[in-house]
Amino acid sequence: MWGREVAARVAVMLQAGLTGDVVELAVDGARLVAWKPAFGGRLVVSITATSAVQMVTVRPGTLAGLAPRDREAVVTQLPIAASGRVRVLDSGRDDDLELLVKAPVVVGVGRGVAPERYPALGPLLTVLGAELAGTRRVTDRGWLPRSRQLGLTGLSIRPRLYVALGLSGKFNHMIGVRGANCVLAINCDPDAPVFEAADIGIVGDWQEVVPKLVAKLTDAARVGTATTPEPAS
Repeated sequence: MWGREVAARVAVMLQAGLTGDVVELAVDGARLVAWKPAFGGRLVVSITATSAVQMVTVRPGTLAGLAPRDREAVVTQLPIAASGRVRVLDSGRDDDLELLVKAPVVVGVGRGVAPERYPALGPLLTVLGAELAGTRRVTDRGWLPRSRQLGLTGLSIRPRLYVALGLSGKFNHMIGVRGANCVLAINCDPDAPVFEAADIGIVGDWQEVVPKLVAKLTDAARVGTATTPEPAS
């Protein structure tokens, strides 16, 4: 929220058009085109500012990170007197957000995985070194914290591998994982939309498939042949 607040104040000072929570960027001529969720996350709309200065805030995980440069920034400390109008009652950080955005492997669950079965995913999470996330319907039911929600109204991530378990794969969710290098989908329904976005699809009950997958991955790790897909260039 801090970055959004600062961006809004700077935009007013510069008389700039500001588009927040952007999930994709493009350039049309000399203008910046930004796509962002709208109407409660039901749509993605494109916005082009008409101002001379254009600004955007980008949703974490949407764009690939750049390699750090061997340069040190010049830091200037500005003396600022507290206004007295704002009192900080508490402060903290959302570690789930950083964990998911930086995780090389993420396992996502939908309504097809009941919360009482989450402990059964432990071996899969361990062997893959993965973080657990879910769809909006999962977090709406309180099965996972809202900070673990992926999709249009949640987080966007770019893992090397995304494993989708028991989720239909609707647009609102899959847009949050489109940056994944490889998508593995496991679903009982062969017509589930998730298979259209998957690089690897397995039709079957996850409760039967996952233990077999864990066994194969464990065996492969023992002989040193287990690999995780490399990031796309």
